[in-house]
Amino acid sequence: MVLISVPADESNARLGALTPAERETVRLAADGHTDRDIAVLRGTTAATVSKQITAAYRKLGLSGRRELRALLAGGGERPGRGEASSHG
Repeated sequence: MVLISVPADESNARLGALTPAERETVRLAADGHTDRDIAVLRGTTAATVSKQITAAYRKLGLSGRRELRALLAGGGERPGRGEASSHG
């Protein structure tokens, strides 16, 4: 997989498309927490966390936590055009 840089402004704009709950959930996911951990921290269920993460991936054009971590780590990266991305 080839990753390309995403400018910080674009990263922030993309995150602005998320609901506050989705933003908090993806930040916790990017920090390495499991869905179950996030559910306990946020006082919800793992199923709700999973739905929020799935919705966030769709809105952000991502396919996994690796891409999410890259996006949230100061600008981030995304798969290059025509390149497959890994889940994770």
